[in-house]
Amino acid sequence: MTLDVALVRLKDRIVHLYKEMRWDDGTLVEDRAERGEKAFMAGAKRLAYFAGDK
Repeated sequence: MTLDVALVRLKDRIVHLYKEMRWDDGTLVEDRAERGEKAFMAGAKRLAYFAGDK
């Protein structure tokens, strides 16, 4: 698997997880897009590190 493919998969999974992120009371988390972006950036940095693309 290439880094590009891994990044696309990561993005797809994060979008899926954060799209309907809700609090315990059932309301949508308002900053879920920002949280998803942070999660993606952290994951992308980790993938790039292990791929040797520092």
